[in-house]
Amino acid sequence: MPKSVFSLLRRTAFAVGICLSTSAFAVPVSYEFTTVDGHYGSFSYNDAQLTPQPSSTQVVRYDLLSFSLDGVSLANPILQLSNNSFWELADFVQINALGSGVELYFRADLSLFSSYALAEFNGRTLSDFIGTRFSTSSSSSSLATLTQVASIPEPGTSALMVLGLSALTLYRIRSHTRRSTPSEAAAY
Repeated sequence: MPKSVFSLLRRTAFAVGICLSTSAFAVPVSYEFTTVDGHYGSFSYNDAQLTPQPSSTQVVRYDLLSFSLDGVSLANPILQLSNNSFWELADFVQINALGSGVELYFRADLSLFSSYALAEFNGRTLSDFIGTRFSTSSSSSSLATLTQVASIPEPGTSALMVLGLSALTLYRIRSHTRRSTPSEAAAY
């Protein structure tokens, strides 16, 4: 096998390895919840988001991928996370949809979160928190359940990525072979 073809295959394998790494296929983290007064909903986020600097109130804000309540998707969902909040004397997470009046609030002991990274919320259950609150503009209650839903990556996305990279590799090999054939013939 010529050295240039081997080099091309090695670079292609490296590119495929990078594309197939876990960070390239970030799977959203999803939760479902129910409240004691019968509401249900879900929210999801990408825990690979960069962690912003905390504000002067020791709170960071993230955009959520989705937030729904009773089957209705809410616009402008955000998640605010506080690590060692001076005002609350606790760690807390607040989820709301700006302008909707809907809010989820999770309060925990000061030692629950060790950073402001969104991944700190991954795998949490109601037992991790000392208090929860669900509120709308007209009522307030607490959460009955909080369950992280197993996220499964979409197989079509992975298949399209691999198919596209394979096609690019084949194209490069063929174009490289065509370019080197006339020069080799001229050398004889």
